[in-house]
Amino acid sequence: MTALQYDGLTGTARGVRMRCAVWMTLCFGLSWLPPAGRIFAQELRFDRERYTAAYGQQIEARLTFDAAIPEGLLAYMLRLEYPTNLFDRAATEIHVVPELDYGYLEPPAVRAIDFGSAQVRGFVDIDAPPYEGTNVVSIMLTVQPGARGGIYPLSLSIPLENSFIDGTMTSIDDRIALGQAWVHILPFIDENRNHVPDDWELLYYDSLDDSPATVIKQGREVSLRDVYLAGLDPRDETEPMPKFLFEDRAFAIPTVAGRVYLMEYNADLLDPDGWETVETLDGNGLHQAFTAALPGFYRFSVRPPDE
Repeated sequence: MTALQYDGLTGTARGVRMRCAVWMTLCFGLSWLPPAGRIFAQELRFDRERYTAAYGQQIEARLTFDAAIPEGLLAYMLRLEYPTNLFDRAATEIHVVPELDYGYLEPPAVRAIDFGSAQVRGFVDIDAPPYEGTNVVSIMLTVQPGARGGIYPLSLSIPLENSFIDGTMTSIDDRIALGQAWVHILPFIDENRNHVPDDWELLYYDSLDDSPATVIKQGREVSLRDVYLAGLDPRDETEPMPKFLFEDRAFAIPTVAGRVYLMEYNADLLDPDGWETVETLDGNGLHQAFTAALPGFYRFSVRPPDE
């Protein structure tokens, strides 16, 4: 660490010395305690809480600070973790803001992409001041064909101690609040991103461009997705949407093969998050019954399998 005391070095040499000091911090776990009374917090987060994509589609997980680090940023290491084999490893791209896209001695920042994570480690340019911006990195993820549909977490993590170093050569790992987002994988090809399988749309329309967002059913406007889930012909305006029947504490509904039906229960509606799935049925093309065993409130939903 004595290298930092040589004030007479040239700018380039000074930068190399400083870079080595940062490198030692990252690799060997040397740490500096933050100055007393210096309290601040940054939240490294996604630009949205939830993403939706189908097979072959790409999402951009942009990672930003809520506010610039007071003393700027010299070095960083960051990992985005996700379920294994959810995204196409070969198609994953990591884009870093130019000010932070430098490696140990020269650009670019070091990128590492695995089947369940994407990691980047970088620095500011040797001759540049600490980075004072809020944008950090953008990671492009492409849904793997055949990935199981569902809702999955995207989680940020700090891989090693002293991964974030500010402009005073201080580790600020404990001042970084990492975030989590979710990705909803649709288990079908959906090029026009309307949450309806393309092959179903092309059964009724000449092209995806001809596919409408809504259609008319008995004088009522209905979303194309609802018509798809109901297994109906979107071109037939006289066809009714399915209706529940209720008798003897049981709900009956006409089901469609290839759909999953869920009944949820909430005792009093006081807790908006208090819904509990109490029954799940696979559609078979016939009327099926849900039993309302308890007094309270019930709601129903339908979805394709594995979504």
